[in-house]
Order: sequence, then C-alpha cells, then structure tokens
Amino acid sequence: MRRGLTFLEVVVALVLLTGLAVVVLGSIQMMVRLNERQQLRLDAMEIAHRVVLQYIDDFEFLERQPNRVEHSGEIYVFLAERYIVYPNDGVRRPPRRADEMAFDEQLQTNMQLLLVSVYREVNGVLEEQPLAELERVFSPFELPGERGLTWMIRHMQSQGGGSN
Repeated sequence: MRRGLTFLEVVVALVLLTGLAVVVLGSIQMMVRLNERQQLRLDAMEIAHRVVLQYIDDFEFLERQPNRVEHSGEIYVFLAERYIVYPNDGVRRPPRRADEMAFDEQLQTNMQLLLVSVYREVNGVLEEQPLAELERVFSPFELPGERGLTWMIRHMQSQGGGSN
C-alpha cells in the first residue's frame, strides 16, 4: 500500500484547479463589466428624466442650459429635440421638428414630443450609440396654472407675432 500522491497526480490536480479558477474569475470579471455598463445606462436615464422634467417645468431651459453634465465621475452629453405630434385623424404623418415649423402650425396640434438622447463622453469623444433615449409626449397648453399661456405668449413673441 502506498500513501500520498504521485507527481503526475499533483500536476493534473493543479491544472484542473487552475482551469476552474480561470473560468470563475472570467465570469466574475464579465459580471463586473456588465454591472458597470448597467450603472452607466441607469445614470444616463436619470439625466434624461431630469432634462425632460426641467424642460416641462421651464420651456426656456434648453436654450440656456449647457448640454454637458457630470454625474458619478463621468461626463454625459444630452441632445434634446422637440417634435410636433399630429392628432390621430387617420392620416399618418411623421412628427416634424418644432424648430422647422411656423408657430401657427404648432398651434394647430396640441401635442409635442420631447426626445432626449444621452451619450457618454470619453476623452472628449462621444460614444456612437446613446446610453439612454427618453421620449415624452405632452401638451404645453394643458400645463397647470398660467404656464401654458406663458409658453404660448413667449413663442409668439419669439416668432415676431407679439409685442415686447
């Protein structure tokens, strides 16, 4: 009867343990990377929500707000586009950018769509795909208090249709 392990058995056991360790560590590393990416997407979605809420609260927000935000040590850039959404009258029309329409055309429809895309900036370069995109359809005329009326008056003045 012999006791102990041969050199070959020890080498085989070490190779198996090393292989198992490589698989486990690779899986952990992949899970960490996925978690980091998911956190970036969550941060980007939070920024998009804040932009939408701020815009609805103050329509001039996008005109005076820089579109770069630092959040959790990362730099994000948001792009916000406003579209006019046509009522469902049986005719399919794509939304049109609000800044390409006359104000009287905008008044004919009651709904607007705000599209916010959030990109991560890495070393001064934007990533190709947005981390988050958020759309919000709303009616500027149906805001609480006098905000809807204020919005309409400001837009009429900016289009040259009102007095200062």
